Amino acid sequence: MKTCAWLLAAAVVAAADEAATMQWLAEEHTKLGVAAKKDGLAEEAVAAFTMALRAVPDFVEADRGLKAGRRPWVLKWDDATHAKFLAYEKGRRVVAKQAAERLVSLGDERKAAGSAKRAEAAWRWALEIDPACPAAHERLGEGLLEEEGIWYRKEEVEKRKQGLLPVGAEWLPAKEAEARHSKWAEAWVEKSAHFELTSNLSLENTRKVLARAEELYHVLMRELNTMIEPPRTDGLMKLSCFALREDLDAHIKVAHGGRDDLKTLAGFFSSEDKMSHFLPIPNTATGGLDDNVRREVAHQILSNVWKSKGSPEAHVGYWAWVGLALFFEAVEARDGKLLVGSPDHVRVLQFRQDFPIGKHVKLEKFTNFVVRDIVDRPAQCAALANYFMMSGRGRFRDQFIAYAKIVHEGTAEFTTFQQCFHKEARELQAEWEAWVDGLK
Repeated sequence: MKTCAWLLAAAVVAAADEAATMQWLAEEHTKLGVAAKKDGLAEEAVAAFTMALRAVPDFVEADRGLKAGRRPWVLKWDDATHAKFLAYEKGRRVVAKQAAERLVSLGDERKAAGSAKRAEAAWRWALEIDPACPAAHERLGEGLLEEEGIWYRKEEVEKRKQGLLPVGAEWLPAKEAEARHSKWAEAWVEKSAHFELTSNLSLENTRKVLARAEELYHVLMRELNTMIEPPRTDGLMKLSCFALREDLDAHIKVAHGGRDDLKTLAGFFSSEDKMSHFLPIPNTATGGLDDNVRREVAHQILSNVWKSKGSPEAHVGYWAWVGLALFFEAVEARDGKLLVGSPDHVRVLQFRQDFPIGKHVKLEKFTNFVVRDIVDRPAQCAALANYFMMSGRGRFRDQFIAYAKIVHEGTAEFTTFQQCFHKEARELQAEWEAWVDGLK
């Protein structure tokens, strides 16, 4: 009887400790959310309030803050805003470190109580908040390879310290492993939160491609917040990066019937194999590898969100589908903050140079183009998408996304633009020209 009473008392204490940890997480993240909201950091406020509600789902102040907040778009990011962001991040990292430590302790308590799965969940939550938390990694059986700054399973760390890399079930010297993986038949297969990438580039460059894809996913879901649902996929979205044109051509022959139109492209998403494909062209060129990854992954994500009912290439408005993906080429990182929509990105910059010398088409005509009409006009597609996404504090954004969705579905008609924007394209011509002129 005494043993049962002791166990019951211990369970009550453990439950109280867990409740206290959740309450602390909710309170501290709500404070962060309030501070971020005050400084105009909408994305950070949403993230903090969401984390607070994850800890305590009925935490009133966090719920109120989330419902009263604005969309986490980033429409303007000047030096003053960036300074506020850096100050906020400094405080957030302090809270993150403390939160991770508390969650590690919570996991330890759960493990001691015999709940291994709930213990692992607490440790993984700790890593969501503080990815660098060493105690959480160690509890999950991971070790740090310091020269890479990456955590691996402990049994892998020693092999990698010896300069070995995996090729299938084998561990080979790095130089030999890289040579084997440079052949498409034994390409690297690397995974992230949302993607699986097959690549015969170097391991370093393979991971860079995967990082660009994840950055794009984050930015796209943020900028289209409330307008789209997360993509519906069976597992991770598939990507392929080919070191050589002949590698890609061989794939096109097998998977795409040898289509000649694909053999001239350095990047494309295909619904045939539900995969994005890339070649490593220089990033200094228009449409370099980083831009190709962002553009085609944007198409891939949206194709998993919006289902095509027809052939969008044959309908008017295809510029919107192209332009929306080109808009997301312009992702850039500034001290960990991901931004998009810069008017100085190469596509929009090119159009700004073309515009004063008359190298553009009036909106009334351009918005009714089909795919063959815009092949040589990606710069105007990009600039027009930037205008609809960024001008007037995003006042056209909902209409533009609704229009792009209809275009992708393959059901757009000549009247669709007016139905979505509640104006004819010619009525926006003067405002559009003034916006372009203002991009100095």
